[in-house]
Amino acid sequence: MSLFEHFSHLPKQCAYDAMFDYAYQKLKTFEAVHCIRKDIERQNVRMVGTSGIVTTLASIALELDRYRRSSIDGLCLGRQTLMHALHKLKKMSHSDMGRHPCIGRHRATLILSGCAIFDAIQSLWPVERIMIADRGLRDGMIVRMAREHRRSIGRARPAQRSHRASSHLPVGALAIPL
Repeated sequence: MSLFEHFSHLPKQCAYDAMFDYAYQKLKTFEAVHCIRKDIERQNVRMVGTSGIVTTLASIALELDRYRRSSIDGLCLGRQTLMHALHKLKKMSHSDMGRHPCIGRHRATLILSGCAIFDAIQSLWPVERIMIADRGLRDGMIVRMAREHRRSIGRARPAQRSHRASSHLPVGALAIPL
């Protein structure tokens, strides 16, 4: 059961608040073990949002007429810019989200839960700038897994360096797929 399905019986704002609280509590448990907030306060962490809600928030923030990966991938946006886009999305009805060219009908039900998770992340781990990676990390991991698979079955090929975002992540980067 998805986060949205779990709280879909509630009115929109109550569902959002419940999803936020749920995500925040899960993140607090993670924080208790890994103490990321201390490094954020020392400015030793860079946050990278990969796909999902952060790319949607970036499209809304940039007021794109349709989603364009080339406009989003590698972009670095301020926290307040992304939170402003989040608040715009929260005000939209489900049907408005479905008609929005950067969201679409098939993703409209996922947006509210993604916003709640992003909001919880920013509440617990507020960073001033977030790098948006539409494909770099994911593609880099898939390429690595494919190479490992080829090697395991005896068809190794020489490794090629990728110059995508995944190969340029700074030390201390926190990548959160949303």
